[in-house]
Amino acid sequence: NGIPEPQSTKTTYTYDLLMNNVSIPSNQHTTYWCQVFQLPELASKHHVIKYEPIIAPGNEGLVHHLLVYSCQKARNVTFLPEEHPGHECSPNMPDDWWPCYGNSIVAAWAVGAGSTVYPEHVGYSIGDEDDSRFVLMEMHYDNPQLASGKFDSSGLRLTYTPELRDNPQLAS
Repeated sequence: NGIPEPQSTKTTYTYDLLMNNVSIPSNQHTTYWCQVFQLPELASKHHVIKYEPIIAPGNEGLVHHLLVYSCQKARNVTFLPEEHPGHECSPNMPDDWWPCYGNSIVAAWAVGAGSTVYPEHVGYSIGDEDDSRFVLMEMHYDNPQLASGKFDSSGLRLTYTPELRDNPQLAS
């Protein structure tokens, strides 16, 4: 159901940013959940040219929207083990995650939206020595029925290419 990549892009790769079996609280309607991800280690600069939602089957009614922020390059960021589910976006998450909110928004998705494909001349830079290797994903879960026993591993798939575009995406 997504929009295809422009035909002029011949080489693409994907990288998934997925929550890890997050337990959705049954005692609150709204939960904001955060996780920091390390982007793929690349030998050269690439451009993200598309992103698309990956919603875990059965959780279409729980996942409301998500935002992905680039973390500051020069800062050390607490990177949790892959099996760690992350933290509720609140004072109990690692202190060094908070500055990620001050950087650019890499991606945004909400209910009703599909894939986002950048124009053929635009790309979001990753893999360059000036680029951050970390992003923070903030997921908004909506649980108005206060359902219990719900877990989620939804997220976003990034499509990127070594074929650089003429114009890098600027901070949102």
